Amino acid sequence: MAYRKITAAEGAAMINDGDNIGFSGFTPNGVPKAVIRELSQRAVREHEAGRPFKVGIITGASSCQSLEGDFANAQAIKFRAPFSTNADFRRHANLGEIDYEDMHLGHMAERLRRGFYGTIDWAIIEVSAIEEVGGRMRIFLTSADGIVPTIVRIAKHVILELNTFHDPRVRHLHDEYECAEYPNRQPIPLVSVGGRIGKEYLELDPQKLVGVVECCIPEEARSFKALTPETEAIGNHVVDFFLSDIRKGHIPPTMFPIQSGVGVTGNAVMQAIGKNAQLPRLEVFSEVVQDAIIDMMLEDKIAHASVAAMTVSNECLRRVYDNIDYFRSRITLRPSELSNSAELIHRFGVIAMNTALE
Repeated sequence: MAYRKITAAEGAAMINDGDNIGFSGFTPNGVPKAVIRELSQRAVREHEAGRPFKVGIITGASSCQSLEGDFANAQAIKFRAPFSTNADFRRHANLGEIDYEDMHLGHMAERLRRGFYGTIDWAIIEVSAIEEVGGRMRIFLTSADGIVPTIVRIAKHVILELNTFHDPRVRHLHDEYECAEYPNRQPIPLVSVGGRIGKEYLELDPQKLVGVVECCIPEEARSFKALTPETEAIGNHVVDFFLSDIRKGHIPPTMFPIQSGVGVTGNAVMQAIGKNAQLPRLEVFSEVVQDAIIDMMLEDKIAHASVAAMTVSNECLRRVYDNIDYFRSRITLRPSELSNSAELIHRFGVIAMNTALE
């Protein structure tokens, strides 16, 4: 379809001091990476010239170094929500330079709709494809979801980053759904971990779109360490807990869905669980899938994973794209309003295993 192409620098130049920006992505994956790199450099230039320049940053979860760390180092963040794991950001926030709200990720979209963060001036969204159907614009996300359905709808202006690093067939993993607002909200109609209740795409008002930045930028993905004797022992203990509770009747023989936590330890523990042949095929209802879960899926040890992001290495992401027909029935990417929904977690009886070991 025809759209206005702009450079990343042109996109960064449109943003004003004090603006609030909503970003796609959940963890480092799915984050727009072209405009933010230009914007942090612009902030440095503005400050060197003696002019103020800070923006509000609202994301689905933690983000990447180019957004959180570089913006913090450039003194370019006036406000940040809902979550961060970045060391540079943490240092500047602890110095009192940044207003920061640590927020339940599942509540972000609702708080945005209710105006808790004021006007959202911009949405900057990474997409794998753009289509026009019947005069309506459809956008297809990449390796993560987050709060995109809400920020695309409520933002005054939108910049899209069409990133050809991502396979456009990733659309088949997405299930886009936005909850209605109180007091008219209905129960979320999801009754199975692998069910679909939305669409593969989001609709965007063409009047909001100020430009499309075409790029090819890999994810700023996390790397994962190999199993250690300690993490393997933790995984084996977790399996023992599961098997013991199955024998006692606390857990059905088919198991409940699991949530495996985010990070190096969580990934290693899932590797250890995957090496155990005594458990039935698992389902995952969580924030993210990491490399170990993708490997377990390829071994048919996990039937389905419902998450907000594929927080995987770039090599692992390529494996997913190369086998997209296999994974389209095994991975569902949802907004964080669903992946982190207490309603759904309770409905499915999710067993949560989060990481408290550093």
